[in-house]
Order: sequence, then structure tokens, then C-alpha cells
Amino acid sequence: MNRLSFLCFFVLLYSAMGMTGSESLNYLHCSYTKDSLVKDFYWTISSSNRIQRWDDQGPFSVKNTLIMNDQKNIVWNEMGNPMGVFVLDKKTMRQSGTLLSSKNEILDRWVSECIYLEKNQFLNHR
Repeated sequence: MNRLSFLCFFVLLYSAMGMTGSESLNYLHCSYTKDSLVKDFYWTISSSNRIQRWDDQGPFSVKNTLIMNDQKNIVWNEMGNPMGVFVLDKKTMRQSGTLLSSKNEILDRWVSECIYLEKNQFLNHR
């Protein structure tokens, strides 16, 4: 009986480890133009709703907190100074971005056009 319990535990543990390894990612590119300069944002959004911002060097070391992910929108905060608030409309693929000071004053606002990319296009889309 003890061996059977151990075997069942091992199979369940192995299955759980396999599920976390198969997590899928969506690769998102958003851009807007301000004062004739193009600003690009790159994001990965995992199937477990983990959001990460990227640049040419790799992922940014700031925390992104998911607020909502429903049929219409994905909303998240980027915790930092300044704090970023991002809303992606899944239908129009437009993203609104807002930067807030530590006193919740609006520092900047913009609207970006976004597209999903394939993994091999991510960060090479220029």
C-alpha cells in the first residue's frame, strides 16, 4: 500500500510539473508616435496571466500586476516610479497607457496600436 501511495504521488507530481512547463505565451507589440518619435512596447502575456515588458536587452525588472483579463480587455499596472497603467482593447487592438507619479498625478498619456507577434518575430519587429 505504501508503494502504491508513493507511485500515485509521483505520477501526480510529474503531471503537475508537466502542466507548468507547457504554459503558452502571447507576444504583443504596441507602438505610438509622439513628436515624430516612435515609441515601442513589447509584452509577453502568459496563459497564467503573468505579464512582462521587454526591450532589446530582455525583460524589464519591474512588477506587472494583472487587474483584469476578460473577453474585451486586458488591464494591468506596472509597479514602479512612475507607475504605468495599461488597458488593451482586444477587439480594436488599441492600448491606452498612462504614467502616474507617486502622488497619483498624470505624467503622460497615449494610445498605441498593437499586434500579436509570433515568437520568432518578437523583438525583431522593426
